[in-house]
Amino acid sequence: MNTSLHTLKPAALLCLALLTACGGGGGGGAPTPPNVSGSSLYETSLENGQRVNVTVYHAAGNEAAVGTVAFGGDLSSFSYGSSLSLSSYSIDNGTRTYAVDTSAFFSPNLVALSANAGNQRVWVGGTAWTYARYGYFVDKTPNSDGMNTAYSLRNLPYTRYQRYYSASAPNATYNQAGSKAIGTYVIGGTQSVTVICNISAAFTSPGGSQSSTDFTISGCDNGITTTGYLRAAKTSPSVMSLSSIGTFSATGSNGVFTPTAAAIVYGLGGPNSEELVGTAVIDGNTLVGGVTTRQARFVLAFGAKK
Repeated sequence: MNTSLHTLKPAALLCLALLTACGGGGGGGAPTPPNVSGSSLYETSLENGQRVNVTVYHAAGNEAAVGTVAFGGDLSSFSYGSSLSLSSYSIDNGTRTYAVDTSAFFSPNLVALSANAGNQRVWVGGTAWTYARYGYFVDKTPNSDGMNTAYSLRNLPYTRYQRYYSASAPNATYNQAGSKAIGTYVIGGTQSVTVICNISAAFTSPGGSQSSTDFTISGCDNGITTTGYLRAAKTSPSVMSLSSIGTFSATGSNGVFTPTAAAIVYGLGGPNSEELVGTAVIDGNTLVGGVTTRQARFVLAFGAKK
């Protein structure tokens, strides 16, 4: 499995249009479009290490009767499209394009969108925020083996944010409403589940352009509990994160997940670093039933506001 770290790349040199205003959907007024001069729309640069393709094998004609699960890095090409809007854009995961439009939403939580009888789903967070969005695209292909005994899931985390050029940012805790992580927890041979958790980020800047962020994940659904934190350090705002496992671990119905490697990419959005978004892949092993060690992986998109 590839857990190399990845850089951030600009979607455009300068954002020449104001952001699409959000309104309705979750109540409250629409955020004021920011003055984006001097900033660009950035997106997390994802290679095969931060996406995951899962194949679920099941009884003939019965997807609920899961047999085994296989997963690996997703090597397909992909694109976010050319839109400079935070609210309206297209996602291309290499095999399918999904048009996202959250301009009608103003929600502190994740907004769930679906198409094609629910086989394509996108969760988008930060729709009530001014400078950043984070999302997760799950693309299901039923009968992926042509014998109606397997289906595939392509999982794509992503971010979009207005990054302002600043050599450093002040120390801050990002844990306000809408600070969430969403992704896939997959255990080889055993399980694949979409998980939504709360996230808190403690950002520190010890000097110059260096920074470090500790991410605490908690309150997960689907029977997952977590402890500890993940740490990502940067030597400047524009470089890749230098990630460590910290003390993170997770427990589910199938056993305890122990990480062996983590790759986290994140960025700060807004002139005062109001919002933080990123993606992560955490590789490790799960001791299934206390007996069998299986390779496992968390793939996440996350966002947090101070």
